[in-house]
Amino acid sequence: MASILTRVWPRQKVFYGWWIVAAGTFVWFFGALTQTFGLQAFFDPMLNEFGWTRAETSLAFSLRTMEWGLEGPLVGFFIIRFGARKMILAGSAISILGFVILANVNSLGTYYLGSLVVAAGWGAGGNAPTLAAVVNWFRRQRGKALAIASTGAAWSGLGVPVMVWLVDTVGWRNGYLVAAAGILFLIVPLSFVIRDRPVPPRDYPDGENPSQTRGGEKERQREAVQAETSFGVLEALRTRSFWMLAAAMSVLGIATSAILVHELTYMLTMGWSREAAGLLVGATALFTVLGRLGFGTLADYMDKRYVLLIAVGCVALGLLLLSTGLGTWWLVLLFLIIWGLGFGGPISVQMALVADYFGPKNFPAIRGLFSTLQVAGSVSGPVLLGWMADVQGSYTLGLVFLAGLMITTVPLLLGATRPRPRAAAKEPAPAALA
Repeated sequence: MASILTRVWPRQKVFYGWWIVAAGTFVWFFGALTQTFGLQAFFDPMLNEFGWTRAETSLAFSLRTMEWGLEGPLVGFFIIRFGARKMILAGSAISILGFVILANVNSLGTYYLGSLVVAAGWGAGGNAPTLAAVVNWFRRQRGKALAIASTGAAWSGLGVPVMVWLVDTVGWRNGYLVAAAGILFLIVPLSFVIRDRPVPPRDYPDGENPSQTRGGEKERQREAVQAETSFGVLEALRTRSFWMLAAAMSVLGIATSAILVHELTYMLTMGWSREAAGLLVGATALFTVLGRLGFGTLADYMDKRYVLLIAVGCVALGLLLLSTGLGTWWLVLLFLIIWGLGFGGPISVQMALVADYFGPKNFPAIRGLFSTLQVAGSVSGPVLLGWMADVQGSYTLGLVFLAGLMITTVPLLLGATRPRPRAAAKEPAPAALA
């Protein structure tokens, strides 16, 4: 019987790169649940207990974002030097310490300290190592693989109502301790799934052995040329496209980071219950699957800059819809769809674009520098929107202002054309690849 089934449905070995993607998806899920979307569950109870302003509390998120950006280049070099698995283990230990500090907060300074320690750990051992591994394991399907891995953050939306319930039930201090336990018992064991790159002849990128596919010799030469023309870190910094892409994503980060921090509190000011607002935040995260998978897959077939432009337009429209207060069910649904496309799309597409433009060899370090330059937007967004809400007594003007700001990304993205390494610019391509 078993032999008959084997003939009808022959067993096919699952390409190990997809296991890397699965691990990365869960890492994104847990990180988003405890660091971004789910973070809002802690925001309001702490604000009420200590009497802090929205701007003061938002500053913790901005400080975390700033640290992620500033440590990005160093983390990238460490990933290249020590490998993804060791970085995940080291970062997990640091994050656990940070959550323990947050569970014992008694002042604004301690809150900032705990937030920075958690950020240091998660920046070193969270998304960055797993994404670096995904980039190495995929080439032809890189956009799709990165898109799938990034959906973990979207699926965390399912856990936001649970996080709100948890904080309301056991208190925000114990909630932080639960997050620490999750890292210890979930993320640490998962790190042993991660391998830095495929090692021929056992594995190849995309699971395709060039010698066993059509045009195998041509593919081997293409891989050799790609390896030779991968940008060095300093070489990437000398290109115009690097800076224009970083500037465009920094502007986009002003809006997205502001909503990550303030969406739940904004809906409370509009008369929503805490439970309903928590469900909206969870649904907002979940609907970003549309952008992550849709735009991530589309980016494998069309110019990634145009995909990013469409996503930015969705972000602007989503902000305008949110500014209305979402008074009807159809506005809520329209916001979720449009914001989901706009927020989710750039996350995987920009990473695939950086890998395409500058090559996989130094991707962790170049992406780290790229993240550093995005810090200005991600740090300023929550504080700016919080300050405008404190001054105006309403979030509406701030949301409209952020929507208008998105127009500045258009010339930046259109000007970020594919750079050419100096060696490639001087030497003609091999005849076999012409």
